[in-house]
Amino acid sequence: MSNTQDPRKLPEFRKPEQSGSPQKTFKSLGILLVLVGLVFLTIFWGIGWLAREDLSATELYSRSLDGRQDSKRMSALEWARRLHLYESRGQKTDVTRLAPDPLQSKRLAEIVKAALKGDSSRTEERDVPYLGGLVTVMGFSRFSPPALQELEALLNEIPVGEWRELQIPILLALARIQTPLPRTSEERLLRVLSEDDPALRKTGVFTVGVLAQSPESRDFFRPRVLELRNDSVSDVRWNAGFTLGRWLDPQAAPVLTELLELSSRVRRDGHIEGEEAEVLTESLLLSMEQAFRLIGEGPDSELRQKLAVIAREHPHLKLRQAAISALKPR
Repeated sequence: MSNTQDPRKLPEFRKPEQSGSPQKTFKSLGILLVLVGLVFLTIFWGIGWLAREDLSATELYSRSLDGRQDSKRMSALEWARRLHLYESRGQKTDVTRLAPDPLQSKRLAEIVKAALKGDSSRTEERDVPYLGGLVTVMGFSRFSPPALQELEALLNEIPVGEWRELQIPILLALARIQTPLPRTSEERLLRVLSEDDPALRKTGVFTVGVLAQSPESRDFFRPRVLELRNDSVSDVRWNAGFTLGRWLDPQAAPVLTELLELSSRVRRDGHIEGEEAEVLTESLLLSMEQAFRLIGEGPDSELRQKLAVIAREHPHLKLRQAAISALKPR
């Protein structure tokens, strides 16, 4: 029997064996995508379950301190989110129910302080959203003096120029408590107003406006606040104007007038043209709220004239109503 192949028959075709063939690659990719989908589904299910649960402050406190770092972060941020939500809705009873007590605030401050000193676990030390969530919760403390002291200590603990993302929630928490600071903390806060980061300058000058309640305290901050009226960043300028307006300082008028002139960017549907789109409408509303304190300068004041034009002609209803309200006699 000859081993010679019959030339009339085509040789059998066999697909080459390839470990990285497209079929196997897509099959592996499909399995991987399914696994990734299951992971994300589990995470979102967990977040949704946490958001739906009717948890007490004690339960949120425990979950924010115990367990895996991602679970603690999620709990701390959810705690802060609920407090913000209830506050925005005017649900004072719920805010009181979820606010931390003095002992809880003290423990939250200890965790943040340990992270600042590098004495905590590496995951906690680098988890700024988690630490920011804890600080935000402290700002809602039912008993402000202990929380205020802890927040002051945290601010004084941070060297100038460091932990910038954490300084912002600390400043906002201090502003929420609305208790004047001692002079040592005022000096630290004054240094915030000279930070390179505009987000810190913006938050710092807002906090100064809330906390500087005595004439002596306002005189201490006023020179720097006046300088910030000419800051290169619009948000910083506007917050400097709001702070001066809160203090009934006539030097607020130029900044508030500048803001009111920007009202032409807001269209009837509320859309805004320009780089300040995200903050302009709220800033305009606040500027009108502050402006009514200053328009006692006389019927011909520029602020009054700007408000009158907005009240009479502006296409956006919310801004028009705010201007009308600002012009009403108090």
